[in-house]
Amino acid sequence: MLVRGESHSDADGACPLLTCIASKEVQSGDFYGPKGTEQPMLVYNSQSKGPTEKVVLKDWEKEVIKQGDSVWVHTYASLNINFDI
Repeated sequence: MLVRGESHSDADGACPLLTCIASKEVQSGDFYGPKGTEQPMLVYNSQSKGPTEKVVLKDWEKEVIKQGDSVWVHTYASLNINFDI
């Protein structure tokens, strides 16, 4: 119940994607999510609600993106799952 009251609706959840599609300020490779930098988690307007904002990726996140498909190949191999990528 706590999460349901704090999380966004389906329509609000689509806002980051719509921002990336329609905003003139968005550049290829930018990431957007619900605005949450000003609000602590688990309060009425938590990080899962609000207007969209650009998400600045951390260095480790950029490195994972650079690794691309190899991340998934090694993940499936370590889980002993056969899945062609």
